[in-house]
This record gives sequence, C-alpha cells and structure tokens, in this order.
Amino acid sequence: IMSRIFNKILINLFVLTILVVPSFVFSQGGASGLTYECFSGGVYGNCTFADLVAAVQNFTNKLTVLVLAFTVVPIAYAGWLYMISGGNAGNRTKANKMLQNVAIGIFFMLAAWLIVNLIARTLLSGTVPRVI
Repeated sequence: IMSRIFNKILINLFVLTILVVPSFVFSQGGASGLTYECFSGGVYGNCTFADLVAAVQNFTNKLTVLVLAFTVVPIAYAGWLYMISGGNAGNRTKANKMLQNVAIGIFFMLAAWLIVNLIARTLLSGTVPRVI
C-alpha cells in the first residue's frame, strides 16, 4: 500500500514539474525567466561580461527558489514517518536522519547562493567593498 501511495506522489510531482517548470523558462523581456537575453544599445545579443554575470546571478536566484520549494517533499515525508512510527525506533531514526540531511542541504544551497550573489554583486558594481 505504501509503495502505491509513494508512486502516486511521484507521478503527481512529475506532472506538476512538467506543468510548472516551463513557466520559468522564457527569455522575452530580459532576465525574467531562467534564461537571460542581453540587450545593449538597442540590440539583442550585444553581450558584455556584466551580462554574463547577471545571467549567472539570475539563474542561481531562480534555481535556489525552485530547489527550496522542492525541499518540502522530503520534509513532509519525514513528518509522515514520524506520525506512523508508533513504537518503531527505526522509523524515527530514519526520519531524524532525513530531516538532518534536508537541513544540511538547505544550508549548503543557501551558502552557495550567498557566495554567488556576493561575487556577482561585487563584479556588477565595479567596486570592492571595504571590510573593517
């Protein structure tokens, strides 16, 4: 029974991904989707280094939001394991480990986003901030 429920959840997530992800991938009008179209001097495709940095920053921002949105799935599954564990210490340990791994993953994802964002902002501003 659990494998059927899990298969249905996976199929629903797959369908949701197919329906939702294409809405992020549109490039008309600049940096609005996952792609980035540089526009300089009234001409599309006239790209500079600043456009490359902005494209990387835009991609990282969108991907971070998408990945953080999908972390709900393992957190909910770990909560489900907690609820149905009853007296089974093995399921509780499995849920603890899963929540721990999700927290570590979120930490590293946010750290990577922060590093990329700081480097991109520094490169785009043209000045190096002073650290006192």
